[in-house]
Amino acid sequence: MAAARFNSPELRKPASSPRPKGRENAKDTLCRNVLIYGHCRYEDQGCAFNHDPNKSISGQAEL
Repeated sequence: MAAARFNSPELRKPASSPRPKGRENAKDTLCRNVLIYGHCRYEDQGCAFNHDPNKSISGQAEL
């Protein structure tokens, strides 16, 4: 009797993919490929991250 309770499809969690994480601040984050390799092969193909390693993103005042 207990096994019938677990086979009921309406009690199961729906099989759906997890919600993708947002990348709202991606343009402020340096691309990891640039950080590791010095360039990103996906820069012109839609990579959402920042590809300018000289850009100051920490908010420091230039002296």
